[in-house]
Amino acid sequence: MSFAGAERKERDGMVFYDVEGTRADGSEVELDMLVEDGVFRVVEIQRDLAWADVPAPARAAAEAAPDMFAPVRVIESVQEDGAVIYELFREGQPGEPAAEVKLADGKAVMLTERWAY
Repeated sequence: MSFAGAERKERDGMVFYDVEGTRADGSEVELDMLVEDGVFRVVEIQRDLAWADVPAPARAAAEAAPDMFAPVRVIESVQEDGAVIYELFREGQPGEPAAEVKLADGKAVMLTERWAY
């Protein structure tokens, strides 16, 4: 991975560093690193993904939601435990995901609260 930059962020009492860069294949990637007791830990690895490339179980869970929308941006966030969070962004609302889907062990569920990382 080639590093392009880093940004310090705080949310809910936690200090994060978003480390951005590119993989060997040229695709963009972001590592979210949490600082705990002076030690850095990668808590998720993120990349943008086309809605059509989201796995079928996650798409189906999202599409079944009563207030579902056509996402204009999807961020795939691979967690430490292997679960994947799909952050779905609504048109005109680029700041925060409007919905999130968790895919773990082949099962997808819509999250009712914002994912911690």
